[in-house]
Amino acid sequence: MFNQTEFEDIAKYKDDKQLGTVIVSLDHMPSIENTEDVKTINCIDLRLRDADLLPIRSYL
Repeated sequence: MFNQTEFEDIAKYKDDKQLGTVIVSLDHMPSIENTEDVKTINCIDLRLRDADLLPIRSYL
């Protein structure tokens, strides 16, 4: 798995209120054809889901 130093999170603010967070996991534009990119993104998605940090589909 990934440790904290392998990705960066950047909080986004508007009018002093946090709107959300962007998680930067790659130092390049990901490609669906690159299996390592897909594995990295899937792993982060699973960790966010396990931490209950992804929106429920019905809210989208």
